Amino acid sequence: MVFTSLPLRLISAMKLTNKQCVELSQSDEVWAVRAIYEKDDETGEPLYWHNEFGWTSGEICSLFTAQDHAELNLPIGGMWEKW
Repeated sequence: MVFTSLPLRLISAMKLTNKQCVELSQSDEVWAVRAIYEKDDETGEPLYWHNEFGWTSGEICSLFTAQDHAELNLPIGGMWEKW
């Protein structure tokens, strides 16, 4: 199987890190939703949106395609960030 022929949604479901998903994706644009105001209490790092868990670290956040970026509404307090 050639990973680069798979869409981002399938690659993301493979339990890889987000960095690996982006590297394997055929998508030219990969997006994440970053919290405008929320930060990690311990590290001070920004939080990112996860479709199941809400605001979480960038390590496990949900990734979105350019089409998602164009069509989806952001959660309150979030902004798009190119990954």
